[in-house]
Amino acid sequence: MHHHNTIIDLYPETPILTITLDTIEAFKSRWPCHGIPDDVDLVVCVFDTTGGKRDLVDYEVSRADDSVIDPDTMPDAGRALSAMMDEALMLHQRGNHVTSL
Repeated sequence: MHHHNTIIDLYPETPILTITLDTIEAFKSRWPCHGIPDDVDLVVCVFDTTGGKRDLVDYEVSRADDSVIDPDTMPDAGRALSAMMDEALMLHQRGNHVTSL
């Protein structure tokens, strides 16, 4: 019996991107007043790119100890985080590693 695995089929259209500390720090240095807390160590984001869309589906921001940071505790970081995740998606779609952000 053939099982159709939709998760594998959807994966290229829903990239999961991991933005690591070196990339976050490099981005922060280029974005004055970014509002991203000093203890942010990792950002993981999921996009829906079906049909040419660039929709952020979900994201998670965490510290080096893997504890998750509530977005409500960093209200000034929204625009910078959004721009950083958009940049990561753009580089991913060009075939570059996100760490070259």
